[in-house]
Amino acid sequence: MNGFRYGFLGTSDVSPLTCVLVLLALMAILLGVNISLLNKGLGLKQ
Repeated sequence: MNGFRYGFLGTSDVSPLTCVLVLLALMAILLGVNISLLNKGLGLKQ
């Protein structure tokens, strides 16, 4: 939402760099969770 506001109005609450860094951090965390779940393979029938 903040990126949308920055794109149209040219102003935002938080700097765009901070928003991008937070998104990258969340993506890295979720990637780690997904990889751990795939490696564990819990609930898969063999």
